[in-house]
Amino acid sequence: MTTLWTEKYRPKFPIAQGHPHLLLHGPPSTGKTTYAHQIAQPPVLELNASNDRGIQAIRSLKNVNNHTIILDECDQLTVDAQQCLRRIIETSSNKFIFIANYLCKIILPLKSRLYKIKFENRGMLVRLKDIAQLEKLDVNVERIYKGCGMDVRKSLNIMQALAAILKNNSDAADELDKDSLIDDFLGVIPAKTISDFELLTFGGLKGFVTDFMNCSYSLVQFIIQIVDRDLPIEFYKVIGEVEEMCIRGGDTELLLYFLCSSYIKTRHCSQHLC
Repeated sequence: MTTLWTEKYRPKFPIAQGHPHLLLHGPPSTGKTTYAHQIAQPPVLELNASNDRGIQAIRSLKNVNNHTIILDECDQLTVDAQQCLRRIIETSSNKFIFIANYLCKIILPLKSRLYKIKFENRGMLVRLKDIAQLEKLDVNVERIYKGCGMDVRKSLNIMQALAAILKNNSDAADELDKDSLIDDFLGVIPAKTISDFELLTFGGLKGFVTDFMNCSYSLVQFIIQIVDRDLPIEFYKVIGEVEEMCIRGGDTELLLYFLCSSYIKTRHCSQHLC
């Protein structure tokens, strides 16, 4: 059975016995959860705050004793839940390990009671290149890493999938367009679609949106690709609003109509200095 590369190359940390209450923070896929699991002394209780954001889930911890409690994505907790946690920590017999992507979302009274460890993604690209060399995978690792938003876990999954494809097509491996394969995995929007957007008019709006939806393109990926283009300065506020609504689960088709119509209007205004 094939081992996932995310498990095969999972980092191992030097572990010291005993630790204070911890707050592990930093970008995704930098080893925070792995480190928490390696240092946690059993029995261990793990909660994901993105599923249990409210105060009731936190109050239930009062009935848990002498555990190591790993609270992942704790930056998703409500302020009330974080305040409740602060009081629980002061009287609890448990050891707490908090994991967060964004330190700024943790309230100061809670942060002050935790020993903070920052995880960074420096050196991750070099590590991915080393893994590609170990696996004899000849692809543009940097293209994958940047396309994944510097997410190591996602990068490894794509690299493993590419390795399987190239192995199964070993006779034609040299003829395969590896960069196109990478773009397919990343969901990169074709250059023609970007060009069509830049020249879009209200007359072609419905057709553009229909084609976009039929191809099942990602609106977030589309925004990533257009944000560096030469666009009207006023339009960037709209881009930010649409991206936020998209991440919150907004309707892709409606948001795309809003994005495109706003672009057409701002481009028209900038051209006519209105």
